[in-house]
Amino acid sequence: MKKLFILLTLLSSNVFAAGGEGFVFSPTIMYRSEAVKPENGGTETESTEIFYNLKLAYKMASGMYLGGVYDVETDDAGAASNNGDRTSYGGTIGYIGDSGFNASFSYLFNSKNELGNTNYDGSGYIVDVGYTFSAGSWGVGPVLQYRKFTYDKSGGASLTSDREETLVIPMVQFMFQFGG
Repeated sequence: MKKLFILLTLLSSNVFAAGGEGFVFSPTIMYRSEAVKPENGGTETESTEIFYNLKLAYKMASGMYLGGVYDVETDDAGAASNNGDRTSYGGTIGYIGDSGFNASFSYLFNSKNELGNTNYDGSGYIVDVGYTFSAGSWGVGPVLQYRKFTYDKSGGASLTSDREETLVIPMVQFMFQFGG
């Protein structure tokens, strides 16, 4: 991992360079861990959530970019029946301003959600709004993601009514630009 980070830093150009064209790689991550101990002396429960989002896109001189996205969510709630894993992929379009402001829309045309013993299939979208601080040849900063998923199938069979999930999540975003 350290070697990959060094390689990305050495090969990348300024993400916010005016008129800079090239490929942009943008990993985004959020980690949350919680432990709850009941007041009646019961068993402590722990849960962990990890969200990560990987974008690879081509950025034009105008700051607009177009590419693909791979999105993963893992939720380990301690009990196997409460665990959830979501894997999605699709296309993304966005904008990176010279100041560091950035926004994107990603349509996830394939989303699979394993929730306990039930598997759901559907689609979704993610809207990102963030600000990335330049650190020389790469950038890092906060981003707020709005996520909406709609599942119309479970185990290959159509659902009577769609299952919908909506989340708003603060995350940390990195950006590296190559070429151009």
